[in-house]
Amino acid sequence: MATIAELDLLLKSYLPAPKPKKDKKKKGENKKAAAPSPANAAAAPAADAAPLDPRAVELKAVMTAAGQAVAALKKGGTKSGPEFDVALAALLDAKAKYEEVAGPSEKKSKKKKKKKKSAAAAAAPAAAAPKAGDAAQSGGKKKKKKKGSAAAGATPVLATALRVLKAACVDVLGIPTAQTTVAARYFPGNRAQLQVAIDQTVGGAPTKESIPALVAKIEAAANAIIAENAPVTVCEVPLAEAQAMYGAALDDGSLSKSASNKLLWVAGRVLSRAGADESGVSSTGALGRIEVGKHVFRDGKCDVQIQFVVHPVPGNIAAAPAAAAPSAAEAAAAGEASRARLAAAAPTAASSEIEAAAAKEEDDFVVTVFEVKGVIDYDKLIDRFGSTRIDDALIARFERVTGHRAHHWLRRGLFFSHRDLDILLTKYEAGEPFYLYTGRGPSSEALHLGHLVPFTFTRWLQKVFDAPLVVQLTDDEKYLVKDLELEECHRLAFANARDIIACGFDIEKTFIFSDLDYIGHMYPNILKIAKRTTYNQIKGCFGFSTSDNIGKHAFPPVQAAPSFSSSFPVVLNCKMSCLIPCAIDQDPYFRMTRDVAPKIGEDKPALIHSKFFPALQGYQTKMSASSSSSAIFVSDTPAEISEKIKKYAYSGGGETLALHKANGADLVVDVSYNYLRFFMEDDEELARIGAAYGSGEMMTGEVKEILITLLQGIVKKHQEGRAAVSDALVTEFMSVRRLNFKRPGE
Repeated sequence: MATIAELDLLLKSYLPAPKPKKDKKKKGENKKAAAPSPANAAAAPAADAAPLDPRAVELKAVMTAAGQAVAALKKGGTKSGPEFDVALAALLDAKAKYEEVAGPSEKKSKKKKKKKKSAAAAAAPAAAAPKAGDAAQSGGKKKKKKKGSAAAGATPVLATALRVLKAACVDVLGIPTAQTTVAARYFPGNRAQLQVAIDQTVGGAPTKESIPALVAKIEAAANAIIAENAPVTVCEVPLAEAQAMYGAALDDGSLSKSASNKLLWVAGRVLSRAGADESGVSSTGALGRIEVGKHVFRDGKCDVQIQFVVHPVPGNIAAAPAAAAPSAAEAAAAGEASRARLAAAAPTAASSEIEAAAAKEEDDFVVTVFEVKGVIDYDKLIDRFGSTRIDDALIARFERVTGHRAHHWLRRGLFFSHRDLDILLTKYEAGEPFYLYTGRGPSSEALHLGHLVPFTFTRWLQKVFDAPLVVQLTDDEKYLVKDLELEECHRLAFANARDIIACGFDIEKTFIFSDLDYIGHMYPNILKIAKRTTYNQIKGCFGFSTSDNIGKHAFPPVQAAPSFSSSFPVVLNCKMSCLIPCAIDQDPYFRMTRDVAPKIGEDKPALIHSKFFPALQGYQTKMSASSSSSAIFVSDTPAEISEKIKKYAYSGGGETLALHKANGADLVVDVSYNYLRFFMEDDEELARIGAAYGSGEMMTGEVKEILITLLQGIVKKHQEGRAAVSDALVTEFMSVRRLNFKRPGE
């Protein structure tokens, strides 16, 4: 966020200047007057100045109003906090939109004025020359104010961040380093914008539909470069010599329009021209993290503008040292490494053949917030959604930060994907707490085992991080999408709350709420989200059609609002980041949420995604609360559990005893074994069963018996916990109250 000093400059730059006094000459006077003097001609406004776009006039009014709102808050003593942040964000957004629309016409007008002024000066050089007395009084010739080579606000942090983001664009898009930077702009508050040409993207130019996922990958790649803590140095090489020496390895685009000899070298990543006044930080790690906000895709010009904010590591940031210029081989190696990373991320020939063979099957692979069907390829789903895989390095970091061994669902890849989990861990290491947010759509009397997965994992996260938790019961949404009465949805919310409480959450740190009861507290944020979300975005994210009721179209902001701590002024009562554990099919809600967050002055929520818990009939679908034979419910009796497993659990064993002993079981599709992967915590025992069953030594019936015993114990324990949940306890968990946890500054 901008400092007050930066805000002053912003207001002075963009609030309207005082109107000039009108000429009071009578109508028609001096119509045939002689041509104006050269001096007057230079000062007069250009008669044929390009008119402003009508949209620019309207946006300028919006920008003015936003600036006045910020100025009024400041004058009243409000210089920080949510209200001030939202007002300033609105001003910056209005400014960016105004400049985007008004820029071309203003530039055209300025060019015409400059031409007229030059013509006038040429016509009367004597008039333009300063008098001797004037020169003497000023101590000689009047010095023209030197224009800085670096753009205003080009701090070492922003200068380095722009190079890191450009390197990320090269990695993700496969574009050349040279001649692809269109423009760079700096704003107060560690904000900047990078504009890159994407017509040379590997695999063809991106589309409007694919660019959001690519921008998300660029953000992740930039933060990965930051995590590398690569050294940054500055060096001097004459421009012509640098272009000849480094060729395509030199980013000689518009990161700097200066003709200086300075170069900025992010070791192993990117070599870039720099302005005479530009510098860098000593290493990429000092940047902390880059958070991408709005992006603008211009199909006609085949480029993309990416706006972002940098959250540098607190404390003194060392400047990039001067050093010898990298060799041509070192600079070229950075490009080669980028191409290698791109190739590693691309499908191999073998995988392409597999994909081609499975193309027909992939057509049936559907994951939306309303439907999951087909054989789910989670690698492809990560690419499709633009999330990031949870790798061994992130799990190791998780363990190091928390001091706890990772949950077996993390170790086994059952929670497999994330958005900004690494950034959240960085904040946590710096002493910033966060809260957890998860939820349930109450459409059945009891939960099934698939529903227990996010709640069980969330309970573990609450314990490990000692974090507060909010649980949303979307009884309103179930009324809109299911054939249920509103009162029934509300009743089911309270019934499901009992099962959630039975999972073992800390009442001092947990708030469970029904949308029908709590929505008034969230309504300001719901409106802010709705105002900044278009119908096309909602339609694109959720696949709504004109035949869907309008309630469905209006609901996404309701599920988005709990992602922001300001939706809980009493419960949380402080500004905090948010982590959302959820199944991957809920991601579209939070892609929309993350897109709108910077526009309303909020942090993007982090997410951690689970794979689907399969139906008894196989991995083609997830469990469904509406199909009793597809799921094990926490209300099932031991006999019902046994019958369902024996009768419905899909087997990956051989069709005959001989085939099974010869080939073993297919563990990938065997439901009983995969249920054990979820619920058997003993890694050694699971490995023993997998080896014996996969080799044909163990029979399907033996594996099912092990599973039945395990699930009967889990369900019995849950039922005992649920029986202990009284109406009074439910009421207490769902009461609006201040949760007990350590807040920032306490």
